[in-house]
Amino acid sequence: MVEVKLFQRELKELVRVTLPSHPVDLGKFTTLILGDILKDDKVKKELGLNFDDLKVYPGPQPRESADIELLRNGEIIGMINVKTCVSGILKAALRKLKSSIRTGEDGAVIMFALCQKGESTEARMIIALIPEKALKSYETLDIQDVIQSKIREKAEKEGYNTINLLAANEAIEIERLKIAVKSEEKAERAYEAAAKTREEVMGEVKRVMGELQQVREEVKQVMGEVKHIMGELQHVKDTVDKGFDTILKTLKEKKS
Repeated sequence: MVEVKLFQRELKELVRVTLPSHPVDLGKFTTLILGDILKDDKVKKELGLNFDDLKVYPGPQPRESADIELLRNGEIIGMINVKTCVSGILKAALRKLKSSIRTGEDGAVIMFALCQKGESTEARMIIALIPEKALKSYETLDIQDVIQSKIREKAEKEGYNTINLLAANEAIEIERLKIAVKSEEKAERAYEAAAKTREEVMGEVKRVMGELQQVREEVKQVMGEVKHIMGELQHVKDTVDKGFDTILKTLKEKKS
């Protein structure tokens, strides 16, 4: 009984699991993408890695190389054999990894999962790093149990209600749906913004037209007043002219 507890504790300490914050990019996902993710300081810390550079071989690699080589000061300090959990069945991916692992290689299993936090659901990628010692010393089911236990611990730590493994095609469909929903939301926001802008512009036009109408009325009123004044001035002029005519007529009569 004691040996089992020690065995489980040792294996649990060997296996590392992380949920990187990077979005699932299944259309381009390769070992090359994993290489970029491993450079993230948080991921490096969670996986217990200490390197300053790496080399990635997304396709066939040189005979003595692995999918990923970890370097420090230009020297190879670690090699990682990468397997993707395509079917969503962790046991199958671990069996492939155990059968292909070579001396000097650690193993990494890439999984996809549906993560639920409150009312929010998203597809996430999970990376499990398994040392060579664990792969060669422990049975597949034992490693699987530890990985699943660590995933549950991650779920609790990061506030997820559930984390369920997905097949790659299921993750693809979820990601497509997510992109479609986001596109629809963006289109809706753009339409609302355009409608709001149109309303604002029309409101501004209406306000300016109202001001112009007011100015027009004021000008019309001023023109009426000017017309009235011009009429009065004309009346004064006519009166003055009439007065001059009367004076001239009177003067002419006196001279006669």
